[in-house]
Amino acid sequence: MKLIDRLEDLLAGRGSKDVRERLQFHIDISEKIIALGLFSVLAGQKLELEKYFGRVELSSVTRLIDTSIVSGLQLFVAEKGLVALLALFTTIWYFLYARAVRNEMDIIVDTFSRFNPPHDWENIVGKNVIPLLSMGITVTFLALAWFIDNVKIYCLIVLVLNVLDIRGNNVLRQNLVRHFADQRFVPLDSDLHKSFIMRRRAAAEDYWINKPQLERIGIFMIATASAFLVSVSDAAFGVGVWPGFAYLLLAASIMANEAVMYMWRRQRNAVLERIDDDEVRANRERTGERQGGHSQIAPTD
Repeated sequence: MKLIDRLEDLLAGRGSKDVRERLQFHIDISEKIIALGLFSVLAGQKLELEKYFGRVELSSVTRLIDTSIVSGLQLFVAEKGLVALLALFTTIWYFLYARAVRNEMDIIVDTFSRFNPPHDWENIVGKNVIPLLSMGITVTFLALAWFIDNVKIYCLIVLVLNVLDIRGNNVLRQNLVRHFADQRFVPLDSDLHKSFIMRRRAAAEDYWINKPQLERIGIFMIATASAFLVSVSDAAFGVGVWPGFAYLLLAASIMANEAVMYMWRRQRNAVLERIDDDEVRANRERTGERQGGHSQIAPTD
């Protein structure tokens, strides 16, 4: 109900101007729509699980084909194995992406002081593009689920998703550079956490600005385009290639991309964890000093 209320407020022009709340809204609605679509479309329509394994009823398990569970599984693997493999990697891809978006929003929030953070949505670079990117990513992930059994169209949709990813990366980079350089959002000297915030900014810059994010997406696009060419090679070039190779190439591309992202995120998170540990230690030392100072004050008669 909270999400519905926020949607009604936004449509009525009462949307919050708080940056974090607005970003959280777009993330929440996209996650719920995509997750519902992935599971309902993939399981119910494209993988045809009921046909091979049946549906549970009060009295029995019914299947559209007269076969046992074991033979049904064998037939499923033979007829839908490649589609199921791509569906599995697509689902993993989405949930890794959704988890990363949530975690990274919190990381960005921690790169600003709680005393002078950027809080006005109107000052965000690409404020009109972000909702469109959110809707575009929602539609493309749902389209991936719908065309999971058509590798040619699937490849083209992945390319569209890559373009959206590039645009999203550009918006994020522009906002980080703009807000980190803005003196209004530099932590105050009186902020005891200033040094730790600046270290978190350095980690964020290394991950989002210094790491070759656009090159990573470009390589992913080349691999996807290669899978597309393989899928149309017979019709377009008269070169016979095993149809399953395009599925395997796509699955490998998705996992290779996620493996690189996992490695980069792990490096970044290790740096952030050290900063958190240092900050906790510094807080304890300050607390100890204050408590020690109070204990040295002798009571008077």
